[in-house]
Amino acid sequence: MPIVSAAGVLESLMLLVIQEPSGNFGPRIRKELFKAPNLVVRASKSGKMEKRHLADFYCDVYFPTAGDNTALLVDSWPVFADITLLDKANIEKKEMDFAMIPAGTTGMIQPFDVYGFRPWKCFFRHIEDHVALYDLPVVLH
Repeated sequence: MPIVSAAGVLESLMLLVIQEPSGNFGPRIRKELFKAPNLVVRASKSGKMEKRHLADFYCDVYFPTAGDNTALLVDSWPVFADITLLDKANIEKKEMDFAMIPAGTTGMIQPFDVYGFRPWKCFFRHIEDHVALYDLPVVLH
């Protein structure tokens, strides 16, 4: 879960939730998992964020990155609706505005969908078309 500032800057610190059958990393995975200083990595059975991950996101990613006066815009994923997690994590009582993107409009409003993913998909399609047009021996995945 990345953070994009109002200035359009992708913040370095982010949460990554990885699918694991048990919902937790086993001892071997914990020991061998690559540890990047800008990633907070968690596991879930589905690979999707749960309330416990959201609490970690607020405590370990959002508030350490956020300034003293911020706005948090989240999509309509039901986990985000629990505002009590946000209040509990805001131990420094930073001033902030919270807004939720209405359901069905994420693709039109969410900054990464509008600015990040769309250009990336267009760029990838351009490369894919080039490979197909010139019959290049490249496997894209």
